[in-house]
Amino acid sequence: MDRKSIMSIITEHGIDQEILDHIFIYDEYIKTDLLPGGIPYMKCCGGNLWSGAYSYDDMRGPQGRFTNVPFEEAFGNILESVKMMINDPKSDYYYYHPDKVMKK
Repeated sequence: MDRKSIMSIITEHGIDQEILDHIFIYDEYIKTDLLPGGIPYMKCCGGNLWSGAYSYDDMRGPQGRFTNVPFEEAFGNILESVKMMINDPKSDYYYYHPDKVMKK
C-alpha cells in the first residue's frame, strides 16, 4: 500500500480529519470504529485486491460485501461510507454511538 496513493484518494474524496479519526490503516487491513465488527472494513486478498463490507444490518450482519476489487476502489468506497455515516444523523452510526452528536 503506497502512502501517496492513500493520500491522493483521501484528497479526491474530500475527507477531513473528523472522518479519518474513525479509520485505522494496517499493512493488510483497514478497519473503522463505527459499527459492530468495525464495519466498514477491508482486508487484502493478495496483490492489489481487497475484500470487505460497507455496511451492517442487525438481522443479517455485514452487508454491501465486496470481493477482489482494486485497492483504490475499495478504499474510496470505505471513505465514502464513513463520510456518509458520520454526516447523516439518520445513519446507523448514531444508533450505535448515541453519545455522538451532530456537529453544527
